[in-house]
Amino acid sequence: MKYNFFYVLPLVPGAIGTPPSCPSGSTELLPYTSGPAAHKALYECGKGYSWPVNATLARKRKFGDTGITTISASGGRELTVPLINSSGAMLFGNSTEPPWIDDMNQSDHGMGFAGSNQWTLPTIDDLERLFQDLQLQPGDTRFLSDASVGPFEHLQPFFYWACERDQNGNSQSPCNGMDAPTPPGQKTPMEWSFNFDIGFQGTDLQTKQFYVMVYYPAPAPIHCSNPIECCVQAGGYWRNGHCE
Repeated sequence: MKYNFFYVLPLVPGAIGTPPSCPSGSTELLPYTSGPAAHKALYECGKGYSWPVNATLARKRKFGDTGITTISASGGRELTVPLINSSGAMLFGNSTEPPWIDDMNQSDHGMGFAGSNQWTLPTIDDLERLFQDLQLQPGDTRFLSDASVGPFEHLQPFFYWACERDQNGNSQSPCNGMDAPTPPGQKTPMEWSFNFDIGFQGTDLQTKQFYVMVYYPAPAPIHCSNPIECCVQAGGYWRNGHCE
């Protein structure tokens, strides 16, 4: 989808200059302490690849990729958006990788970020290996936000389960109980979801673990001119001078 904003964690498929000394058999990630990559990159001992220390580097350095573009969002809406938003998430673009990576390789007078112009988008295998090297587990509490957002506490910048309101009801109606539309070629049931980090509304497999937020659908305000009318609109009966 060309209107999705995702984060990018690039890598260099090799060392940058002289890498840190790794213990035998280690798969940990060690910081560069010398050369142009010092304090800017990490060395993955098991594979020999290099990663930026800042996993959302585009939030701090856009490398000149500061333009805007028009996208077609869900519902046919046309939106003017930045190529990289304020959180560092970006559009993919029309090439084999986000344009930000090419700008990253041309930065710092052509030497490239952290002294390398070989930064590239990681493969799925690269990210799965990194997940294992970091010894992460699903639901790792280090990824949970404990900050306040407006009046909410612990609102997570991630996916929340959602549903579609019963279209035959009103603004106080519950979900219609139906699955989300199944994508073409898919047979697995999907459910609605919403990402509070990038504002993306999508569908996901029911087997995924997402956050849940609930609300109370308060009754619609009643507009009436006298107590009897108000009683009837509220679903009651006016008897002996009071509403039951």
